[in-house]
Amino acid sequence: ALCSLKPFQLGPAETCLKPIAEDQQRKLLLLYHKELAQPSEAAVALLRELDLQHVTAIELEALLQVWILNCFEHSDEPLGYS
Repeated sequence: ALCSLKPFQLGPAETCLKPIAEDQQRKLLLLYHKELAQPSEAAVALLRELDLQHVTAIELEALLQVWILNCFEHSDEPLGYS
């Protein structure tokens, strides 16, 4: 989900994550995900720990849900999705 953020959501100081185009993110958000009323504790913690100031917790939660609910492969050891 962190690799699904647009350039302005990452901010100019972010050098580790590569942004995606606005159209790519819009298409990702067309995939199935629940209607969200509030973000998860994980989304809030990610924003805080990574100091991402230009994305809301709800936006990050929506991207997390897209990846979790639309993945095609899953492994428990190590935990991974694709």
